[in-house]
Amino acid sequence: MREIKCGILSIAQHSRDPKYKFFAGSTTPVGGWRILEINADGEHVRWYVEPSTGRIMRITMRALSQNGVPAEATTHYRDWKAVNGLSIPFKASPVPASSKPVRTESFEVNPAIDFKLFDVPSTDSSTVKQ
Repeated sequence: MREIKCGILSIAQHSRDPKYKFFAGSTTPVGGWRILEINADGEHVRWYVEPSTGRIMRITMRALSQNGVPAEATTHYRDWKAVNGLSIPFKASPVPASSKPVRTESFEVNPAIDFKLFDVPSTDSSTVKQ
């Protein structure tokens, strides 16, 4: 749940939520990224932002390691593409490297949905297998 709450899109959706606080920090010596400290409703997240593009290059936050011990988790983002006016990272590489990288193949904003998928199935007894 923490990873979802602290994800890029989730934090962007809560940018006006009073439970989310944003603090501009310093600049990193390597890469010149700006640091944005975020309190996401009690979860601490640090974004490393490329100033010229506004892209998030790295995120760090507290997470549980594979053996259940709290540790700092870092994810690097790259291969940014524009999708319906949004800039989306298509590659995410977690650190340590023991975690698998994530590659997005496609991304749609507000795709058409067949609402019949949400219809309640018929309870007609002739269609129920015994």
